Formats: sequence, structure tokens, C-alpha cells
Amino acid sequence: RSACGGGEQGGLRRFTGASGPRTSQGAERMKRPRQCGPAHASKAVRSRTSFPLKNSAPAAPLLDTLDDDLLLLVLEQCMSPALAQVCATCSRLHQLASDAARLALLARRPNLLPPAGMKNNWVRALRTDELLLQSLGQPRDAQRSWRSEYIALQTEDFRLYQLLTGEGWRGEHIAFSGDFFGAGGERSLHACMRTNADDIEWRVNVAGWTREHAEALTLLMTSGAAMSRSLSRIRTFAGRPRGRPAVWLGKPVPFPFSVWSVVDALGVAAYRRGSTLPPNLYSPLALPAEAWGTGPGCLLEEDAAWAPLLRPKVKIGITFRTSAFVNAEEASRFALGSGRGFLIHNDDEERPVHAPEIVCFVNRPADGSGMHSLLQDAPGEGLRSRSGPGYTLPPFSTVKLEAIHEPGQWRVLGKTMMARLFTCGVTYAL
Repeated sequence: RSACGGGEQGGLRRFTGASGPRTSQGAERMKRPRQCGPAHASKAVRSRTSFPLKNSAPAAPLLDTLDDDLLLLVLEQCMSPALAQVCATCSRLHQLASDAARLALLARRPNLLPPAGMKNNWVRALRTDELLLQSLGQPRDAQRSWRSEYIALQTEDFRLYQLLTGEGWRGEHIAFSGDFFGAGGERSLHACMRTNADDIEWRVNVAGWTREHAEALTLLMTSGAAMSRSLSRIRTFAGRPRGRPAVWLGKPVPFPFSVWSVVDALGVAAYRRGSTLPPNLYSPLALPAEAWGTGPGCLLEEDAAWAPLLRPKVKIGITFRTSAFVNAEEASRFALGSGRGFLIHNDDEERPVHAPEIVCFVNRPADGSGMHSLLQDAPGEGLRSRSGPGYTLPPFSTVKLEAIHEPGQWRVLGKTMMARLFTCGVTYAL
């Protein structure tokens, strides 16, 4: 009664009102004491027990009571987060959930077959595929080629460069892009094929890629900013110094067939890779404040997921998931030889610009949790690499911060580096 408003009269007043009971039967029920006879007691006992009633439906069977074939059919209908939970139960369900993820991937990409007995985290690989589909909005389509998006992709990459450098984007730029990247233009599809024939042949004859994958990655990764933004969907360039106005980029433009082509090419490279691991790889994290806006090329400008590394009290061991492609390269005297940071621009008419924060990727062998090494996709002195051989980390990879070295506390190529170094490990699956 106290919960109803303070005493018997207060409790009755909530149900009857100030002028008396609304019905005599309702008031009588409120005054009537609870019956504790045998009939009521048996009803109370039944409500506290877990025994099914006579006419109740049978309980659903537990997963581990189903045979393997039936359970596999059930698990094939699950998304990757549910499969990850199933994997954490027991070894039998872990194996069946992994098989279900592998079969789901084969249905999504029948032309990308891993070698028999390959060690891979298929649930993580399925999650990557699901995130790509969610970001791009379109699945793979064997009838559509990345070539149909080439002009639009190059134009969008040129637009992003114009906006970042403050040049703006006007009607004459659109007309110029059509002539420059279209048929017969200086950067047309066929012109770039001829210009970068050596890079394509290296990927085919040395790296062992198919010609279709080699041509796709050679030409598409030159538009890395547009490719990455179609996944990260950033509205403005991250890493903007305090006091600088934001550069609004407009609605993200998806390039699904281009992204799928590059991801599948990297998947084949991951499946064909041997046991030899690359050395530590380096990539610039962010431009200095005075050089921000001079052009893309740093991790933070294309994917805001890297921002936690620059927080004042960042802690060792934090993890985050990337949303775009990541490019890195082996240490070279061209990029790191000055000791002042990672060289970004080296124009003869301007002072060289060095990134004061650098990310170092430590490569490790694959295990049951996934792959832990970047994939080489460019030779030294190649199309995209500034100097050393170029490597790529697929999107939606997990990055873990392992160490931080302040300026003057680390060396590379025999030089003491006056830049901050973030040493990271990676995990992904394709």
C-alpha cells in the first residue's frame, strides 16, 4: 500500500478517486485479503517452477545437440558478429562457424579461391566483406568493370586535390578533366597503360598477379584519395590545424567496382604470399601545421581513424579499425635520409616538407587470428612508391599501437631521427 500512495486510504484513492469508488466490485477487490488456499498455492508453485505445462510447446534444441550438417546450414544464415560469438563457445562450434564463413565468402566471390589448407580467419574475412558491402552499397558484379569508373575516379581524385590545396573546383575543371582523363587525353586509360607498362609487367612476371589484377591496381591506386574516401566517407580532411577553416568535400562518391577490384587483387596477393616477411614499413601520419593543405599523402588526411594516435595522453595498447587503404614503404634515404621526418614534398622551388609523425608497421606471420603483414604491390622507384618498394594494408584492418618513440630516441639507416615514431601491429583477413 505504501507504494500506492501512503496507507490504505491513499492506495484506494488512486483507484477510486476522491469522491468514492467508481465501482463497488473494484473497491471490494482492493479490500479483500489475498487468498492462500490450496488452489492459489498450487498456482504460485507452478509459476515458480521451470516445468512445462501440459499443453506448452517443446523447448527449442540447443545448438550443440544438432548434427554437423544441419548446424552448418543454420550458421550459414548468420552474419559475422554472430559467428564470432559462436566461435568463442567450443572447438566444435568454432570449426563449424569458420566453415560457414568460408562458404559464405565463396558464394560472394567464387573466383577468389584460397589454396587448400591455408590458415586464415574466415570469420574476420567475412566481416571485412560485409563492411565493404555496407560502405559501397553494391556487391561485386561480374558484368561491371573498374574501367567504367576510371574517368569519374580520376576526376574525383583531382577534385579532392583542388579542394585540399585551396584552388577550388569550378566548371572549367570539369571540362578539363573530361579531356585530360578521357579517350585520347594525356592521362587516359590507354595512355596510363603505356606509361606504366613496366609496373604492370613487374606485377605479372615477378609478383605473379593476373594481368587484370595488375592493370587494375596499377591504375586505380594512383587515385588513392578518391578510393579511400569512398570507404571512409569523410566530409572534411582530418588533421586540420587549429585556426584553419574546414574544407568541406561534399557528398562522398562511391566507386564500388574499382574498390572491389583492388580488394580482390590484394586478396590474391595475400593467398600467394610466401613465408618471407617484409622489413619494417613506414608511412607519414600527418603533415606539419604550416604545410597542411599542400596536397594529400598522409594517413590522417584520408582516414580519421588514425586521429587517436595524436591525442595528448594516448596509451600503448589501444586498437582501432581503419576505414581506407593504407600505403607504406620500406625505409629509404629519399624518404627518411634527412633525419627530420618523412619527406612529403621535395619541389625545387619550395622548401622540402617533412611529416613530423611517422607510423612504423611491424610485419609478422599469419596465425589463427588473421594476417599481420602488409602486401607488396609496387616495386622500388615505381608508379606510387616514393623510393622503396610500396606496400598496402587493406581497409577495415585492426591496428594496435605497440610503442611510441620520441624525437631523438630512435634510429633508421644509421641516422638519429628527429620525428615521433608510432610502432604498430596490424591484423586483417581477406
